[in-house]
Amino acid sequence: MTLKTVLYDREAMLAHHNLTEDLEALFSKLRKAGVAVVDIGSLELYPDVSVPEEEKPCGQKAGKSFFELPGSNQKFYFCDCLVIADCEATVAWARAVNAAVLGYEPPAQSESQPPAPGDELPAQPEAQPPAPDDEPPAPASALLLPALDTSLVNRRRIRSHLEYLAEGFEEVDLSFLEQVYCRHHQLPWTVIETARCYLREITLEDLDAVYELYRPVEITRYAEGPSPDRRKQEAYTKAYIDNMYRFYGYGLWVVVEKESGRLIGRAGLMHLPPEAAPQEDTAFREDTAPPQGTAFQEDAAPLQLGYVIGLPYQNQGYATEVCRGILDYARDKLDISKIYCLIRKENRISIHLAEKLGFRWDESVVYRGKVMQRYAKILQFR
Repeated sequence: MTLKTVLYDREAMLAHHNLTEDLEALFSKLRKAGVAVVDIGSLELYPDVSVPEEEKPCGQKAGKSFFELPGSNQKFYFCDCLVIADCEATVAWARAVNAAVLGYEPPAQSESQPPAPGDELPAQPEAQPPAPDDEPPAPASALLLPALDTSLVNRRRIRSHLEYLAEGFEEVDLSFLEQVYCRHHQLPWTVIETARCYLREITLEDLDAVYELYRPVEITRYAEGPSPDRRKQEAYTKAYIDNMYRFYGYGLWVVVEKESGRLIGRAGLMHLPPEAAPQEDTAFREDTAPPQGTAFQEDAAPLQLGYVIGLPYQNQGYATEVCRGILDYARDKLDISKIYCLIRKENRISIHLAEKLGFRWDESVVYRGKVMQRYAKILQFR
């Protein structure tokens, strides 16, 4: 887990109707998972201390500021925090301290509505050159952060562009908050956890292990490996991280063994190619994708399950364990009703696993010049 603290303005958030029960339920689950929940509306946060970059790393960035609760010596680093914000002032404050932000806007509000009186953002004055006798600017190593305006008067709606904006908290959980946090800090999101493994998004640092995974001919016989051109593979991986993961929220992840921390495979959800999809599932719009944090839409591309487990870790139940975790995620988190897999007819081991997972043979199709067996599984009935 990377997210350690959730900050919110209790008075402001509970002023919204029908939020109390859902928020308290969410915060109760967070506390049980070891995440601190802090009401910043009751604090005067004027952090004027800086932390040496080597003291507190935060992913690939360094934490530069923290705060302490009254009567406590515990330090809360802002780079470990996510702020739930319901107004522009809180968003601006969160950005000033480099905290991740989840915005909240009631469903009744929309950008098509004109702003209410007093809701407009004030014009920003033009920057003026400093007078000769002005105080010199603070050094870059010092950080003076703005105080949070906690007054409920003239609270402006959120105007800034936020990647994540919630209209309620009934379906928000720790996994979703982790995703918001990881996107902000450009960290790999851990999507699924099983008894012995966890599945997370790939990073460029994983490529050495990925090349090693696909080295045996037994692996590449049925699975396409990375490009032999390392530069092309790095460019492809970066684009995959920036587009597939961010846009869809799923993809092909890496499988990491908990005990050893080693990358032992790859597995995940991919779009079923249109030429290999059933006739009734080919009429999807390529531009249809679920908004971040929402359920997968039925008119999007059908998905297929894919996996590769490294040779030293085969025949130990890892593939079954990982694939079951992915199927549960597709059903429970993405609201998928039906999923497919494409398997070569001679790949008897994968066919046996598919049948063990509840897939049933559907049709023979030709994909990239090869005859593939398409299997299908109903995850839930509509």
